[in-house]
Amino acid sequence: MSCPHLETIACLVAPEPSQVVQREECTQCFDSQDLPLGIEVCLSCFNGACSEPVKHHAQTHISRLGHKFTLNVKRKPRPSSQRTGDEEPPTKITKLAIVDKDEDDMYETSVVVKCWACEPERGHRTMRSFSAAHQAEIQSWRWVPPCVHTLTLKPTSTPIPAARLRQCGLCDLKENLWLCLICGSVGCGRRQYDGSGGNGHALQHWNSSMHTVCIKLGTITPEGNAGAVCVRVFVSEADAQ
Repeated sequence: MSCPHLETIACLVAPEPSQVVQREECTQCFDSQDLPLGIEVCLSCFNGACSEPVKHHAQTHISRLGHKFTLNVKRKPRPSSQRTGDEEPPTKITKLAIVDKDEDDMYETSVVVKCWACEPERGHRTMRSFSAAHQAEIQSWRWVPPCVHTLTLKPTSTPIPAARLRQCGLCDLKENLWLCLICGSVGCGRRQYDGSGGNGHALQHWNSSMHTVCIKLGTITPEGNAGAVCVRVFVSEADAQ
């Protein structure tokens, strides 16, 4: 039996690339997409809510706002290829490698559109938007107001190969990377007191070149916003403290 409300789903607007989509956990409790019932993401306002029958957060959201369609998002771990403690090791190790795994490698995600007036059949583009966790990470950075050093900024016009943006130019680190807007150099962040953060190659580049403005990779949004820092001002403030 087809859903008689499917014609109205065409009126829904896809989320903007930088719009927050609460698809990881319920905004009212700690239930997550990893639980058996998953999370119901409203296709009208992109709120995430659980459908647990006792809490009924999804039902309450739908009844109060009158939004009909949700995207049920469930995630479960993929079967591990590692041997268990009872299994015998292979007779001969033919290949040894350390492979980086992302979320798609570790989890299997299923999505189903639900019509709360009857039953659903189709999907939506919600899963391609920034998640709430990623958006919150971007917003957590301190946005530095324009300074005198940006007024005379002459950024590089040379295209930067994508491969250079994935790793520090002086070490193997692939996280906490900073892009110099003057020459396109990519360096890792400063080492923190607990040993985390990086090897300080971005700051080392500034000390040797005096190139002032850099951007943290991973904070650039389609609207043109980014976590930009004037290193000269940042270092001056740190010295003053």
